[in-house]
Amino acid sequence: MAKAYFSRATVLNGIVIRSTVDNGIIDTVKLPPLGNRFLTVEAKDIKGENRLKVANDYIPLLSSNQISYRGQPIMALFGFDSESVQLKAQEIDISYRLTETQHTDQSAAPYAKAFGDLDAVSKTPDLKSYTQTYDFTRLHSPSYYITRIMAGMDGGMLHVIAPTQWMFHMRDSISDVTLIPKKKIVIHRMPFYAPHDEMLLTPSILAALAALASIKGNYPVEIQDSYPVFRPAMHVERTTWYMGDGKPVAESVNATVDQGATPLFSEEMANQMFAGFSPPCPLEATRISIQFRTSDQSPANFYGDLGYGEALASTEMQYNRIGQLTAQNPFVWKSQYYGNSPSHDRMLLCSRFAEMKKMTADLVQKSDYARKYASCQVLRNQSEKFSSFFSYARGVAFAVGPGIAGFSNVCKNITPLSVQLELDTGDKVKVNTSFYTIGASAKIWKKVIGERLGVQEQNILFPADTDEMMDSGPSVLASNSGRMPLQIQRVCDQVKQKRFVNPLPLVESVSGFPASNNLFTSMSWVGMVLELSVDTITFKPLVKNIWISVLTGRIFDEQAYREKIRHTIVTTLLENGATLAIGRNLTIDLTLQSDGEGIGSSVSSAVRSMTLATFSSALDQALGGFPILLPVTSEQILSTIMRKRV
Repeated sequence: MAKAYFSRATVLNGIVIRSTVDNGIIDTVKLPPLGNRFLTVEAKDIKGENRLKVANDYIPLLSSNQISYRGQPIMALFGFDSESVQLKAQEIDISYRLTETQHTDQSAAPYAKAFGDLDAVSKTPDLKSYTQTYDFTRLHSPSYYITRIMAGMDGGMLHVIAPTQWMFHMRDSISDVTLIPKKKIVIHRMPFYAPHDEMLLTPSILAALAALASIKGNYPVEIQDSYPVFRPAMHVERTTWYMGDGKPVAESVNATVDQGATPLFSEEMANQMFAGFSPPCPLEATRISIQFRTSDQSPANFYGDLGYGEALASTEMQYNRIGQLTAQNPFVWKSQYYGNSPSHDRMLLCSRFAEMKKMTADLVQKSDYARKYASCQVLRNQSEKFSSFFSYARGVAFAVGPGIAGFSNVCKNITPLSVQLELDTGDKVKVNTSFYTIGASAKIWKKVIGERLGVQEQNILFPADTDEMMDSGPSVLASNSGRMPLQIQRVCDQVKQKRFVNPLPLVESVSGFPASNNLFTSMSWVGMVLELSVDTITFKPLVKNIWISVLTGRIFDEQAYREKIRHTIVTTLLENGATLAIGRNLTIDLTLQSDGEGIGSSVSSAVRSMTLATFSSALDQALGGFPILLPVTSEQILSTIMRKRV
């Protein structure tokens, strides 16, 4: 009904007017003559909250005074055709009074976890230590992804047509800003593509602006925007103490995260980073500290995950270095020392270590890693690595790590993952969740329910947009395909206990997870070997071959699973400065090992992490020592070469 209403009505088109300075105060806003063909939405038009609540934090909606970052929304302009709106927006004159940039700590005390007495252990005689820094600069998704959102009143109801990864956040935000009761707001969800979580918070901001414009102008409206999302900048310093034979004994990790102008999801981000920083090997002592900072940059938090990928990548890079220092190739070193560890299990409980080691042994043999590593180590010591005739700047790297899915087991600030199931006569099943019920995830849920309850998949129904839904939280971190099937298994088991005992319909629901002593649990492992060389003309790292093995639980759609892994590898390499060998010169050899049972954790973050780790470690070997800074540039590589020649 809502879509038909929009198609027959005159629709106003809108855009967001954003700040052009990093930090300052708005002096004046001079609008051109608008007449009755245009309308604006400004802070003064907001009757409710001029901010959006995100967990325990808030982000401002429209600024009328203080500017905290370049690109901050100031107002929105609407008109009857998009071209006129674009032209009229260029006539808006906003003047600023610039202020001094300030960088502040979000909190006086960093998030910290410790195990054992690091000060005492690190003073053990004859221990060696190695310290290295790892920097991950801010990245952003391409800004050509245009988000379109429509809003309009129809029959006393506000209808919003939008893509969103967090339906309830959008509805709640609109209600808080416009003071329209939540029960009078209907969100019609549209399909989207958001590899870096582009549709998590931005759609809520745009939907609130569209709702304000629709109320003010008494027209349905459509707003368009293409502002990117950002990865936080991270600086990591790690010190590892180890014995002469290479056995690791203790480690200290200090990380600083720049979240931009507005801190969001800090506690959960810290949990994910703790899990990534903790090495999967027995240590006598560990100390991890994570400090969050704010700056005059655009807010940055979710970027495919919440820092787990970068944290795990730094772990693998660090232990690749330890293997080199002890004259062992990293695979041999990790095979010897990786295993169950009480301190690691508290952060990330992993299983199937024996299967993981068998998987990586096969991976190393298939890729001929040991021979290539030895060869590249010899070339590493060449004084002239960029000969016109010989390519001495070559590297190969190995990494292995576990995958996680969803939020941590101790997360309190995000809506718990909830689902409700109703079994009625005729084996009819209704599944209530606020996650998208189209696509691959819903197919997985149907298979789980069909097998668990013995019902036909065509008898399994999902709620319509106009129905009352369970709040399942944000659809991020693969919670819809990783943890939601586990929740559905739990609720099916609850129904089975009462089936044939209690009368139909049976309605059961689950929310959250059982109490756990660890932050995360993993059933998946990802191993990778990557081979590259540095081009002698462009000074760009050229990735030639990749071998990857994935050990996981049940795979429901193998083709889609493979495509997602390959896409993650290619995207991660390109956005971090790699070039790819063209055509048949590039190979991605992917091996999947599924036990056909259980539901494995998401591998996306682990694949991304292993790609970062192997790319950086291989580049380090190719250049004979390279300070880790991602994304890498030709200028950085050339600067390193020149420093080595001095």
